[in-house]
Amino acid sequence: VLILASGEQARWEIGQGIKQFLPIVTETLIGRIQRQVKDRGQSGIVIAHNPSIVKASWAHYTILRKEERRWIAETLKTTHWFWEPRVIVLLGDVVYSKALMDSIFEYGGPVRFWGTIHEIYALGFDSRRFTEMEQALDKAIHHAEYEGGPGKLRKVYQALAGYSFDHNEIHHPYFEEVIHPDYTQDFDTVQEWHRFVREKLNQKVIDDLL
Repeated sequence: VLILASGEQARWEIGQGIKQFLPIVTETLIGRIQRQVKDRGQSGIVIAHNPSIVKASWAHYTILRKEERRWIAETLKTTHWFWEPRVIVLLGDVVYSKALMDSIFEYGGPVRFWGTIHEIYALGFDSRRFTEMEQALDKAIHHAEYEGGPGKLRKVYQALAGYSFDHNEIHHPYFEEVIHPDYTQDFDTVQEWHRFVREKLNQKVIDDLL
């Protein structure tokens, strides 16, 4: 299980701390993810560059150089040395519901992405798709480097599904949509976090707590 936590937090306000350390009741956000992984009988590898995240991680970890973390696709490509027969990719700034985590860990097929029409939150694949996955990562990286693409998991998904990078289509056998009322969410801005606290955390909507 690879937990990617090497982003630059470009849209996160200066002075608001590290996103991965946001409090989820008695845990940090990334601590909760690590514990959810452990609760499902697996060990995780935290992929990070910030020493504070590494120090706080009780899973295994690896530290990336700057040139390895320009985009999520590039970060994931650098992890291919850790790929075992089955690989699960989680993002270190996402609050995952119990239902979604269970779905991710129960999946036994060759490749699947989980997310919404706007965001992809997780990826699972096995050795049957290693070659195709590396090719899709290369395409997403090339698109980011030469055409200004975001290099996110959505672009990896589009490359793997055979869609144009200009295509907005998301539905494909590789994709499983996370739909309401599932509370899984990531946070690009402090405002999104405050809204989540008001509407989900304070209303005791979330489950899978320590």
